[in-house]
Amino acid sequence: MNNEIYVVPDYLTGSKKSETHIHFYSANKSSVKNKVVYNQFLICFMLQGTKEVLSQNKKVKINNQEILLLEAGSVLMTESLIANQKFESILLFFSEKFVTDFCLKYQKTLKNIHSQEEAYPVIPKDNFLNNFQNSLLLLQNNGLEEMKGLKLEELLLYLHNHNPREFFSFLSSTSSSSPESIIRKVMALHGNSKLTIEELAFLCNMSAATFKRHFAVAFQTSPKKYLTENRMQKARQLLQHKKAPSKIYLELGYESLSSFSNEFKKYVGVSPKKFQNRIELKDKVVEPIA
Repeated sequence: MNNEIYVVPDYLTGSKKSETHIHFYSANKSSVKNKVVYNQFLICFMLQGTKEVLSQNKKVKINNQEILLLEAGSVLMTESLIANQKFESILLFFSEKFVTDFCLKYQKTLKNIHSQEEAYPVIPKDNFLNNFQNSLLLLQNNGLEEMKGLKLEELLLYLHNHNPREFFSFLSSTSSSSPESIIRKVMALHGNSKLTIEELAFLCNMSAATFKRHFAVAFQTSPKKYLTENRMQKARQLLQHKKAPSKIYLELGYESLSSFSNEFKKYVGVSPKKFQNRIELKDKVVEPIA
């Protein structure tokens, strides 16, 4: 994982300021959990490869048969190549001002634009979306810059008419919650994942120190203790289902079997193997040490 933080679309456009951008992105290698801050709305058309996005309230994975709707904010982005092909996508960025102007221009057509209903942000490509994607490719070097505003309006109007729930949720997204509410939301979605404290803090748009301070208010414990307890509870469940310690330590977020075994013994009082033996012998399970 790269520790650099990419501010997008600025990183892709050389900090060129505009209310709209259409960028044809490609990469020759996969990337894992890159830290990306989007300062505009994004609609992503996948062409080749897969993309996985972790945000405050989303955990999605898309392929070249889908498009992704993503509001501004911090995400952890994983991009994977398939069969040694390039990773390719078309990224359509637009600002809040563009959305406001769009809503005013088409106010007689649009309804319930301020709906707060949550919706899954991935939409399968239909004939229109495939043709729209092809039109962008055809216009890439032939007038797209002059037409990008019109093309975005065309796309948004189509999504409004054919995917209204996703459309309303996408453009109505807000981040006005308290720090503690944001942390609770992130932990509810990602608390059992293999994310580090620094990565969880990034998704909350906080420094690690600020995250730890607000976390203590939200959960009356530290992030480390909270994550350890969650991992140990999951470890006990997996071991009770006869899964070998050597098969589960990576799933639980540990880099080695020894680090998992040491922490499990410190928390439970016996090694993972002895814990399993006691289960098999129907002995009393040792409870966590307070």
